[in-house]
Amino acid sequence: MNAVIQSLLEFFAFDRTRRIGDVGLTDRKSLEAPAQPFFEAANRPAENYKIAYAGSLNGFAHISPRMDAALKTALELVSKNGGEVEEDCPDLPGLEKTFRTLRAMLWAALPGRAPDAIQKHYKPTLAKNIQQGRDLTVDDIYDAQLQRSKLFDTMHGFLGKYDVLACPTIGVESGPVEIEYPIMDNSDAHEDYISWLRYSFLSTATGLPSISIPVGFFDNGMPVGLQLIGRPRGEAALLSIARAIELVMGGPMKPIDPISKS
Repeated sequence: MNAVIQSLLEFFAFDRTRRIGDVGLTDRKSLEAPAQPFFEAANRPAENYKIAYAGSLNGFAHISPRMDAALKTALELVSKNGGEVEEDCPDLPGLEKTFRTLRAMLWAALPGRAPDAIQKHYKPTLAKNIQQGRDLTVDDIYDAQLQRSKLFDTMHGFLGKYDVLACPTIGVESGPVEIEYPIMDNSDAHEDYISWLRYSFLSTATGLPSISIPVGFFDNGMPVGLQLIGRPRGEAALLSIARAIELVMGGPMKPIDPISKS
């Protein structure tokens, strides 16, 4: 059965309460309490877990050769210490448009409702985001919500084969702080300041739990980040797998000192 339909059936099932008195004990906005406290999961490394690695999310996002090599090196070490790693990724049609539509709607609804006295100080990129939200049609929003459900359904099925989907946190190495956003090697004239963050689109649009962990450093001292995307409501398992990988990589790693000593 389609996972979205199954979720709706479970939500509206008549047996959610056994008697009238139960209604007073039920917060309709809250999910059931997790079987395992997250703190325990975060301190209990997973064993025999299966990872799908998608370096570019099927070509959706750009990854530099150095980043790809660094992540594959880290995952090779993981595969020798309890994890099973395969390269795999589902098709993700409409992800870009879906994410950008929902994001634009949010920007128009929140910072776009601030008083003009505040909005006049917005930088051009934020003002542009707000206008994109105001330009949306009802059909744009409807289509995005529908496609969001389809993407969730796709990931629900895909994660039936794997415990997590692994991909870069970002596809390129960190750059100078003076540069607002990096220009990708394969960029075109339409590249903007959120294009380099495409790896965050999937978990954000689908509402899936995700976590990013350091798995090494480049020779210039900048960190290599690995993002793990888990199953729906699979936060405990995700934390447990992240903890296992953290230990394999010799972590937890110390924070980078933000103050240059040179």
